[in-house]
Amino acid sequence: MSDIEASVRVAAMDALRPWFFVFKEARVTLTSGHTGFLDIMASPRDARFSAFTFAIEVKANRAMVGCGLAKWFKQAIDYVGAKPADALPQVTSSFLWMVDLPEPEGDGRLRLRSMMDLAHQFRTGIARSGPSGFVLQLGPDEVFRSRGWRDHPNDPWPGRALERLTSGRQSAGTRRRPSP
Repeated sequence: MSDIEASVRVAAMDALRPWFFVFKEARVTLTSGHTGFLDIMASPRDARFSAFTFAIEVKANRAMVGCGLAKWFKQAIDYVGAKPADALPQVTSSFLWMVDLPEPEGDGRLRLRSMMDLAHQFRTGIARSGPSGFVLQLGPDEVFRSRGWRDHPNDPWPGRALERLTSGRQSAGTRRRPSP
C-alpha cells in the first residue's frame, strides 16, 4: 500500500523550515503510554517559543473528507501531551493540515467549524496555507502567520501568541497550563 501523503508531507516540511525545526515521522510516547509517530513534529526557531513543540497531522485523501474528519481531529487531539523520543519538550498543541482538500459547503462547513471549536478545547487546531502564507490556527485565533501581521510584518507570531498557546485549555485530558 502506498503512502498517498508522503509527497505532501515533504512539501509541508519545506514550507515550515524557515520558521521551525521540522522532523518527519517523529516517534512519540502518547499520554496513554502507547507509542506513535507524528507526520510532522515542529519546534519554533524563534527563541521566545522554543519551549513549544507542535504536532502537525497531514491529510490529503479526498475520499475520506466526509467520514474521516472526526477521526482526523481525534488523532490530532491524541498527540497533545505526547513526549518526543528526542530532547524536545512535550507536544503542546496539535494541528490538522488538510492539504488541497475541498472546503466543505453547507452543513459540512458548519460541521467543520463545530469540530474546530471542540478541538480547540484540547489544544488542537488547523494548519493551512493561503494568501496569509502558512497559518496555525487554534479555534478562531491565529497563533502563527508566516507573512507577519499588519503592525509587525516581519514577525510571524502575533502579540498574544504566547497567551493563546498557554491559556487554560484542556491539555491531554487534564485542566492545566503546559509549562513553556
